[in-house]
Amino acid sequence: MGKIAYRLPSIEELFNLPIGHFYAEDSLTFTLKIKNMDPELGMVTLACLVPSNCEVTYKKEATASVYYIQPPVVYYESFTEVHFNPMGIMNLI
Repeated sequence: MGKIAYRLPSIEELFNLPIGHFYAEDSLTFTLKIKNMDPELGMVTLACLVPSNCEVTYKKEATASVYYIQPPVVYYESFTEVHFNPMGIMNLI
């Protein structure tokens, strides 16, 4: 059809942790890694030249949470309804 669609996994699926784990923390830092399948070498993890450039920090008080998105699969030129939890950004106002 000439279009690419991607469906995000839930937080629980993505990190293989219960959602309560994320509510208990004020900030979480993740290191992003890209894995590439090399035909000769097999699975290869690509390295960051500057490791701090590959870190993402989630801070509960500064990040609004998406708690509803419709439709669950979003594609080019679709109309999407997204609801955020405004309590996640109240400290910034």
